[in-house]
Amino acid sequence: MVAVGEAYLGKISFVDGAKPLYSRPYLVVEILPDGVSILNISSSKGKEQKLLYNSNYELKQYNPPFVKPSFVKLDSKKFISFEELQTLKLLHNGHKLNSSDLNNILQKIRSFSS
Repeated sequence: MVAVGEAYLGKISFVDGAKPLYSRPYLVVEILPDGVSILNISSSKGKEQKLLYNSNYELKQYNPPFVKPSFVKLDSKKFISFEELQTLKLLHNGHKLNSSDLNNILQKIRSFSS
């Protein structure tokens, strides 16, 4: 069973409809009757300027489930069906993101999309 805070790896179309060229990590932030809402995760390396944007949140403790310093793109929230979720690979044996970062992300999503 999927849970908020789990991470997956795969190729999901971006919000603008473009398909990524390589597998990317995603964070589950909401469970809905027909699927889940996910956010794109990006590595922080070389993107220090992007961390200044309000639309991005730097993970304080990224591992588990991510292996590199990372940030969450708060403006990338996207719904995917459970069927599509099954095509993705569960990361780190299902270990969830730490509760502090996860709670901050969930709070920021609410204020960001308001």
